[in-house]
Amino acid sequence: MLRGLAGFKKDWLRSDIPAGLSIAAVGLPSAIAYPAIAGLPPETGIYASIVGPIAYALFGPSRLLVVGPDAATMTVLAAAMTVIIAADPAAANIDRVAIASALALGVGSRCRNDDGACGCDDRYHRGRSGCCQH
Repeated sequence: MLRGLAGFKKDWLRSDIPAGLSIAAVGLPSAIAYPAIAGLPPETGIYASIVGPIAYALFGPSRLLVVGPDAATMTVLAAAMTVIIAADPAAANIDRVAIASALALGVGSRCRNDDGACGCDDRYHRGRSGCCQH
């Protein structure tokens, strides 16, 4: 935990804070819109834009990554949710946010096991970051 901050220098904050604010200014409007692809409320994009990077800062292997919702992720999420929702057509009031949250936690736990290494199977190889890459 926090290994992405190893070697971080306080002097870098002078440029990192404005950079982070710039990314937030550009990223938040699209992050509010992307959840609509998966049929989720806009506020889920705000939460994903805040909680995701904080979690990655604590548990991720690198400090050089922008993390948050994007169109490709939402398209895959929408496809996965469609399969899950179609499996129980009788349930009219399905909580899409709960399904999306469960999928995110499941994928996150699958890709990061207890020793911090990638949990994917042998069809993938480890990249420089230690996680699976196609």
